[in-house]
Parts: sequence; structure tokens; C-alpha cells
Amino acid sequence: GCIMKIRMGKNGNTWKIYAITDDVPAKKVTLDSYPFNRKKQAKAAMEVFKATNKDELDIGTKGITIKKALKDFIETIESNKKRQPETNELYVGYVNNHIAPHIKAEYLTEYKASDFIKTTLPAIYTSQKTGNLRPGESTIISDKVAGEVIRLTKRFFKHCKFSKWQFDRDLLDPDLIDNDQYVDPTLEDYINPDEEWMPPKEDINKLIVKTDNIRDKALLAVNFECGLRLNELLAVCYENIDAENGTLFVQHSLGKDSKFREGFVKTKTSKRYLELSDDTLRLLQAWMDIQINPKVEKGNKQWRRLFNITKNSARKLIKKLAKNAEIEWRGGWKVGRKFSSSFARDNKILTDEQFKRRYGWSNLKTFSRFYSRDLNENQKERKLLINNIIKTE
Repeated sequence: GCIMKIRMGKNGNTWKIYAITDDVPAKKVTLDSYPFNRKKQAKAAMEVFKATNKDELDIGTKGITIKKALKDFIETIESNKKRQPETNELYVGYVNNHIAPHIKAEYLTEYKASDFIKTTLPAIYTSQKTGNLRPGESTIISDKVAGEVIRLTKRFFKHCKFSKWQFDRDLLDPDLIDNDQYVDPTLEDYINPDEEWMPPKEDINKLIVKTDNIRDKALLAVNFECGLRLNELLAVCYENIDAENGTLFVQHSLGKDSKFREGFVKTKTSKRYLELSDDTLRLLQAWMDIQINPKVEKGNKQWRRLFNITKNSARKLIKKLAKNAEIEWRGGWKVGRKFSSSFARDNKILTDEQFKRRYGWSNLKTFSRFYSRDLNENQKERKLLINNIIKTE
């Protein structure tokens, strides 16, 4: 047996449920914690613990191993049928390559919140990429991937709670895992040149104008005007273009090995309608008119692909087009998403809701963290403002 108690934690803002075992010597084990304004729920949870067998709670033992807990978590990921199999495969890869190696404990009960802050978090931000790297590519995972790994780590801790395993409940503290708060200090001065690089607007226009092939010109126009992800751009179909209303519907994407994924995009907000400029719509219509045998993808219906090209071929293509236009180029096609969203934001035409819908974001945090660039669009207006701040005569 054991004695159950509920007390206010040392931080003064959480109720902690803990058990004092009848072992010799006695052991104090934290079972769960609740915010200070949820004492009734904490008491109800304590009653559930009282009715639970001591062996089921692993009280007085070392409990489950980290290895077994992660294996169970992976099985849960793989059994999720709501996600694409390749997405589950990606998450499993994150667990095996960027989470498991950085949890330095044998048993879950031995791993503390302080271990996460001091050891695991910095290790995630410097975790090494796996697989084949492109020439000159950084060996360290990007901040964006690190953020996804950290969010997956948080889900692992929740999985531990739902499984009723013993572990440090401070690992569930929402303030513990804040992707913006924790940045590895060794990376503060590091800037990935490919991630930060942005061509001037003049070079982007030159790239499009200097491209003669109608298909390639249409690809470039949609990329830089609409800011689609590459896997969205290459999956656009004839049926997604509404010439009468001048819109493009982002509905599909390309997955691993450039396989067409009908009706599947990155997030719920990624399915969206985009208004097209008259010039880009004319380019698309011209390409649609002259393409004799568009690639047909079969699903619930037949989809005629607008651009029959793989992701790898597209990456090579933009380098070739830039070279032909005598333009220095880095960052592949993703530069278009940064340019388009930054240009739209700088010119302040779209409302916040329109802006989020156009780029498929549920909030503005993603844009600010990964895509925002200063395009210096307000140079003339800025100079006028500065000239009027004070008068010297």
C-alpha cells in the first residue's frame, strides 16, 4: 500500500498528487500535477489513483525503460490511420534519430525536466541529418525540423501520462517546451546562407522574363506569385484552375518519390483558393492549350497534371534557368514562398485572415519565424518619413 496526498507545488501554481510508499526506506513519487485553479479535478484524479493497484502505477519500482516507452510510442504513431503512411514514417524517423539518442537515461523515472533543458534540448538543435546530403548542405537539422521534433517530444510525454507510467510530471509543463524560448546558444550567431538568402526583386523578374519555355515560365510565375510549396506547385491540375474566376485551388501534393497524393496537403489550412494575376492566368491557359497529352493521375476521379515533372527535376531546372539568365541562385524553389509572402506582408494589402488563407497558415507565427524577409519595399516612403521627423531650419 501507499499514502496518497495532494499538495501545492513549490512553484505555487500547480497542485501535485504524490504517493508515499511503504517501502523501507519510504519513497515519495509524484503521480500527476494540475494548474492551481483545477483543485477539484486534482482531487478527483487522486481518488482514481487510490483505486488503482500499486503495481499498475509502478510505485516503488524503477518502472518502464525509456527504450520500451519509445517503442510503444512508435507503435502508436504507426497505427494512426488518419495520417499518410509516409508522414508516420517521418515521425518514426524523428523519434529514432533525433529524440531517442538524446534522452540520456535508462528508466523513464530517472529522466527529469532539468535533463530535458540541459541535455536533450540543446542536442536536438544540433542533431545531425541522416541520409544523403546535397553538396554544401548543412549537416545539422534546420530550426523548423527541430521545432517539429520538440513538438513530437511533447507528445511523447503526453503518451507517457495516458499510459499511466511514472515520470517527472514537470515534463508536461507547457512552459517547458516553448520552441521560441529555447535556442541552443551555440547556434545564436550561426546563419545558414541558403536559408537567409533572398534575391532582389529585379532578379526574380529577370528570371521569369528570360525564360522562353512556356511551361517553365508558368512554373516560375505561379511559384513567385502564389508562394506554393514545391510539392503543391507540381501537383496542380487542370481541374484546379478556374479561368472564369481567376483562381487556383491548392488541393493535391507530391509525396515521396514525387508520387501524386490526391486530396492530401501538409495541413488542414493548406487547402486553399488563390487569386491569380491576369498575366499568370494567361500563362497557365497558354500552357494548358498547347500541352497535348497531360499526365493523368487516377484516384476518385481522373486528374490531369499541369506540370509533369518530379521534385528532383524541378530542383535542377531552377538552377539551369538561373544560369541561363546569368543570375546567382541559392535556396531552390522555396525562395518563392519567402518572397511572395514577404512582398504581400510588406505592402499591407491583405488583411491578416486573407494573408493566412493565401499561404495556408493557421497563424502568423510560422511566417514571422521562417519566411519573413525585409524586401525594402518602402524605401521611398521611409526616406520621406525620416526627412519629416525633425526640422532644423
